Amino acid sequence: MERIIYTLILTLLITGVLLLIKNRSNFPDIVIIPLISSLITKYVYGDWDVGYAFTTLDALYWLFIVGISYITVRLTKWYQIQN
Repeated sequence: MERIIYTLILTLLITGVLLLIKNRSNFPDIVIIPLISSLITKYVYGDWDVGYAFTTLDALYWLFIVGISYITVRLTKWYQIQN
């Protein structure tokens, strides 16, 4: 459970920092930020299991970090539109 919380916090922090940087790419924020955030989280923290074999836990890990980042970007953009 501790690893999930650390992953959540790291993903939220990275997503928040990326939202502060102006996007000059040809990709919308909703696509590029979750992608970059998930790759940085994987690189810095790793994943939830041990070894190099792809398991169902790895699939849940990727869905979790991409989903959290995606939801964070959507909520941030929605909040900016409302204000």
